[in-house]
Amino acid sequence: MKKLFVVFTALSMFVTVAAQNKTAKEIMAGVRLVYNKVQEEIKIGKAAELPQERPASMTIKSNENVAGIGYQEKTIELFFDSHWSETGEEGFMFWDADLYFARMSYNVTDRKLYWEFLYDKKGEPIFVYYRGDEYEGDLSDVRIYFEKDQVVELKSRTTGAKETKMYSINDDESWSLEARRIAMEIRNAFGRIRDIGRRD
Repeated sequence: MKKLFVVFTALSMFVTVAAQNKTAKEIMAGVRLVYNKVQEEIKIGKAAELPQERPASMTIKSNENVAGIGYQEKTIELFFDSHWSETGEEGFMFWDADLYFARMSYNVTDRKLYWEFLYDKKGEPIFVYYRGDEYEGDLSDVRIYFEKDQVVELKSRTTGAKETKMYSINDDESWSLEARRIAMEIRNAFGRIRDIGRRD
C-alpha cells in the first residue's frame, strides 16, 4: 500500500504542478496515467494473499426503502493511504489517512448507476466517471477532468438502441457541479470517519 501511495503521490504532484503550463489534452493524459496506475495497483492488491499487501480500503453498504424510488441498495468503496503523521511543536504522532480513489454504485428504481472519483494529494477531485442506465434504454457515459476545481474537459456519450453520440459539453455546468459536489461529499464523509479513527 505504501508503494501505491508513493507512486500515486508522485504522479498526482506531476499532474498538479506541471498542469499549469499544459494543454487540456496533456492534463487529461496525466490524469489517465494516475488513474490506470491506481486501477492496476488495486487489482493486484485485491488478489494478494496477505492482508498487509492489499490496499487500505473500506466498504460502506446500505439498504433502504427510499420515498419515490422504492428499495435501494448502495455500495461505496473507499481506497486510502494509511500512515502516521507528526503535528505540533511537541512532535506528537497521530494516525492519518488520505483518500485517493472512491467508487459508488446504486439503483434508482430499476436503473443502475455507477460513479468513480479520483483525488489528488490534496483531496481535490481530478477525475470523475459516471455510467448509468437512462430512460428508454439509453446508457450514459460521462468523464469529467478537473484542474484546481475547474473543469478541463467534460465528455459525454449516450448509447441508444440505434446510435451512439459523443460530444463535449464544457459549457454545461450542471454535470460538473453535481459531480464535484458528490466527490466532495464522499471526501468529507471519509474525513469524518478518519477523525473517529484518530480518537484514543
